[in-house]
Amino acid sequence: MQKNFLKVLIAMGVFVVSTSFADTTASPEELALIKKIGQDKLSVLSTFPGPGNLHGFVLQPQGGQPMIMYVDDKVQYAVYGTVISKDGANLTEQDNEKYVKKYTALKIADNLAETTPIKEGRDDAPYKLIVVADPNCSACNYSYNAMKPFIDKGELQVNWILVYFVRPDSQAKAAAIMNAKDPGKAMAENEAGFDMKTEEGGIAPLTDIPKPLLEELEGNMKFMHDTGISSTPTLIFYTKEGELKYISGAPSDVGAFLKKEAPGATSTQPSPSWWDKLLARVKKGS
Repeated sequence: MQKNFLKVLIAMGVFVVSTSFADTTASPEELALIKKIGQDKLSVLSTFPGPGNLHGFVLQPQGGQPMIMYVDDKVQYAVYGTVISKDGANLTEQDNEKYVKKYTALKIADNLAETTPIKEGRDDAPYKLIVVADPNCSACNYSYNAMKPFIDKGELQVNWILVYFVRPDSQAKAAAIMNAKDPGKAMAENEAGFDMKTEEGGIAPLTDIPKPLLEELEGNMKFMHDTGISSTPTLIFYTKEGELKYISGAPSDVGAFLKKEAPGATSTQPSPSWWDKLLARVKKGS
């Protein structure tokens, strides 16, 4: 079991040694067990009361998103996976929503100032989103095509944070979009010419990336790494109450999503400070 669990951790990208067990209520025995299971490659972010005789932990793998693990009260077993109550409730999912997503949302808000987004859509659009995307990402292209009608109708503004990891030329294509006179139009060109068979965006790669632009792109990648965002597209937005929320993947029905979540919608609350800082960094075009 321990060997299989380690394989799961390795598959999640747990590679760099990072152990920091300060500011937790965990016992030395619990910390030693987690340290042994993770081969000294996990950080304990926080602890919480788990279901039954389990003690809950929020663990941070380097370069990945925080995860939930439980340890029994006799410190004999570690549980990684779904814990179901006798009533059929997914307790792990509930704890993930309560402890992990809140932590990640705070990290996202704290690190958005590292990014340089590009804007597509009107400033007076009632709904606003931030989307982390790769120019060669097929799921991003699906999201783009689903959102485009709402952008064109003036209902949605999207601030794209371009990253690069899908293909070797993703960086050069992201640079071409960001370096354009109108980055929003360049983004539309890339997505309109997307080849789904080869998973390639339609814009021609920029052959010589200026150093300032390269630093902006690296800042976008640093944001992805520092927050543990591991997939594209990732949608980031704030609610009417000013709460930051994020989701991985594309909504199946963008119209229903906009009505339900009302991302960035006008409210009696002022926009969050992290949003204002992000807008100040939007790429204006070359």
